[in-house]
Amino acid sequence: FSADARRDQRFMASESIISLDIRGAVCVPLMKGGRAIGVLYLTRSTGEFESGILDLLGPVAHLTASGVERARLKEAMLRERSWRATLERFVSNEVVERIVRPEKGERVEFLVENEAAAMYLDWEGLQQEVARLAVGEALPMMNRLSQFCAESVFKELGAIVASSGRGVLAVFGLPDARVDAREAAE
Repeated sequence: FSADARRDQRFMASESIISLDIRGAVCVPLMKGGRAIGVLYLTRSTGEFESGILDLLGPVAHLTASGVERARLKEAMLRERSWRATLERFVSNEVVERIVRPEKGERVEFLVENEAAAMYLDWEGLQQEVARLAVGEALPMMNRLSQFCAESVFKELGAIVASSGRGVLAVFGLPDARVDAREAAE
């Protein structure tokens, strides 16, 4: 708090105080969980702030800090929801959880060197057999096969990196080095 910023020794060298003719200045930290997350800063170029301004700014700063924290949490929730939607298309729920919400003290590295195993399931021979079936029989069978492949890969914490009418490419051992990649791919 400064009743007259132009005469306050702390601001004598400040060009903005002089050029903007600031007389009064109040600065209140925005605190949340014992840490400062921002600052509420008020200036006045005419007259001085009333002495009760600090009593009023405490609750205002508290409410502002709560709003800032709420906005930060909402942004984090939306970011996590987006990450989940993207990741769930390719990896198991267990891997998604480890990436999105790592265990306390665990840091997820996105660029790591790790041993991995790849498996390609070729459906070319299967395509000839499916071509002999009626559409009403072939489509449910292919859907069940795709579901079975995805569940099998995800069960072993693998990731489906490509899928087409010709086959499925899965990778095991990423991003979790604790998984034995060769054993999971077998």
